[in-house]
Amino acid sequence: MRVGLALPIAPELNEPAVLGSLVRAAEGLGFASLWVSDHLLIPPGDFIPHGHQPDPLAMLGWLAAATERVGIGTSVLVLPYRDPVVVSKARRGRRPGRGAAPGR
Repeated sequence: MRVGLALPIAPELNEPAVLGSLVRAAEGLGFASLWVSDHLLIPPGDFIPHGHQPDPLAMLGWLAAATERVGIGTSVLVLPYRDPVVVSKARRGRRPGRGAAPGR
């Protein structure tokens, strides 16, 4: 069985040093994949500050550079709000053998 990990979107966990430690630990523990999420609306009263949600495509690029073997992807990618050329380039730039899976 292959098990993936959905990465948190809390502001304190998206700092590069913290996120780097988290993804290296996940890779060391044997997770098969890491997933980021695309949220356009945050419910009122949620703990995430407005405008803080990191861009999932940029996050995939960062994860590709920070990991060695795990697959990466978006658990949700709201395509109507994305430029199709940017999404296509992000998909084309996937890592050989480890692909980036958009919105499975």
